[in-house]
Amino acid sequence: MGSTGRGMTGARLARRLRTLAWVALGTAALAVAYAPAWSAPLFSDDLQLSHEAYPQFDGSYATALTESWVTGWQPNRFSPVGRFFSYTFHFAMHDLAVRSGLSMELWYRGAGLAMLVALSAAAALTLVAAARFVARANGWLRCSRAYAAVSIAIAVLIQLHPWSTDGLLSIFDVGLGAGVLSLLVVAAGLWAVGSQRPLWLVASVVGVVAVCGVLFYETIAAAVAATAIAYGWAFVSERRAARPGRRPLMLGLVGVVIPALVFVAGRIYVSTLDLAEYAGTDVALRPEGVAVLARLTGATVPGYGLRELMAMTGGLRVTSLVLVCAFALIMIVAAALILARRRRALTVNRRAWVIVAMLGTLVLLTYAMHSFTEKYIREIVFPGRVYISYVTGVAVVAIVLAALALSVRPRVAERWGMVVLPALGAWVVVQQAANWSAVETFASQSEAVSALSAAVVEWNPDEAARCVVMERWVETSGEDPRLVHRVVTGANDAYTLDFGEPFCDEVRLPASL
Repeated sequence: MGSTGRGMTGARLARRLRTLAWVALGTAALAVAYAPAWSAPLFSDDLQLSHEAYPQFDGSYATALTESWVTGWQPNRFSPVGRFFSYTFHFAMHDLAVRSGLSMELWYRGAGLAMLVALSAAAALTLVAAARFVARANGWLRCSRAYAAVSIAIAVLIQLHPWSTDGLLSIFDVGLGAGVLSLLVVAAGLWAVGSQRPLWLVASVVGVVAVCGVLFYETIAAAVAATAIAYGWAFVSERRAARPGRRPLMLGLVGVVIPALVFVAGRIYVSTLDLAEYAGTDVALRPEGVAVLARLTGATVPGYGLRELMAMTGGLRVTSLVLVCAFALIMIVAAALILARRRRALTVNRRAWVIVAMLGTLVLLTYAMHSFTEKYIREIVFPGRVYISYVTGVAVVAIVLAALALSVRPRVAERWGMVVLPALGAWVVVQQAANWSAVETFASQSEAVSALSAAVVEWNPDEAARCVVMERWVETSGEDPRLVHRVVTGANDAYTLDFGEPFCDEVRLPASL
């Protein structure tokens, strides 16, 4: 009895250590892949909100938590959950920077890495749910191994686009957040279809995740539409088995119909507000949108944006050669372990078409919602330009690649590993060098931004010195005059709240303001 107990304890400990090892391996891959991002300065909406959100709520967490829900509503954009998360996030970034004395850029990049890990975890849950939906025999696949596999794939696929609104570098609270919630909606739908738990519990989970999703960001409606495929398949299967199909009907009601009604009702409500519309969701069903859709879809293919990057950086260069080599080594070792430590492969059958249809619907509709609008038809005019929907696309491609790798029979994997792994390492070196080149070039062009981000959260009694920092940014920013005005105003208001006086009370703004 005692030896059996010790044996069970030893086996449990071994399983936990294996779980931790897989998680550590996947997280290490993401961390090294994300390493170039730490050099990227704040830009786009992050630059504005990093200065503006804190004084907007009078430096009070209580005010931010209670009032951020209704911030930023417009006649064609209703996202109270998203506004709550986004504005409290930017508020916290500024507050933590002031309290710690560290630059806001460090806090933003640390938060970005944490959200990238969350994206990989959501993708792993989706992969596991999909595998078990396809066949019960796939129950051997655990979340920890799936997390490692998906993390490797995401790390290999990551392309950094500092000149675009890249959800990995800018507005990642929305880009990565929307990716996480989109995958959770899909994972919840697949789990619900096969779950034997009480209907009220399953329906509650599905309904809450879906409603929160559509109130977070508009593209998550694509994930809700994708789950309708699973519920429809389940209903048809039930009817073929001469069962009433009440369970999938109820799941469809709470997981698709109710979120859709909430989505539409919210937009009807905000359409009554006397405010300017948001150009990013101003629909334009024009032929040019097809080209935008093709560019956004192509951006998920490794190397798609290399030509633009070469033109902007003058070619590949590797400052952090050690990190690049370490990344390539991690990828090779991790991929080898994932392939070699398996005794089984994922079972694939006819149900796999449901997964393909769901993931295809998710990606296509997500990209389409950003393609057929006036704003993005005007801005995404050549390959290498992306928008925050890029994050969701990369995560879905990573799920597919991880599933394919885990579906290969162990003997086949061992035979082809000698060819695939060196090629993987070579590609990683090229892509990582490209990411470093992009971020280094962008950072060298934006040194004034980094100086401002560090100075506005640290007390300096010399206002003249502070004004030099602010004016240098104003002169070199090249930003939209309206954004310049909002950054200057926000920085002065925030500095007054933190230190009792404006950052630079008499900064010279461009004449166009």
